[in-house]
Amino acid sequence: MDSIRFGIIGCSRIAKRSVIPAILKSEFAELKMIGSRTVDKAKEFSKEFNCQDYGT
Repeated sequence: MDSIRFGIIGCSRIAKRSVIPAILKSEFAELKMIGSRTVDKAKEFSKEFNCQDYGT
């Protein structure tokens, strides 16, 4: 079965503490991208969670 690919918009505390860990824990989900208003914050999250980053 293919996994569901997720992209997170916003590098918030709830994303870091709840949403992303739940995605990573699931065998049917994959974190593909993190988006943020600032490139630096997106890069920080992408390094921590091993995914692609996108900032504006």
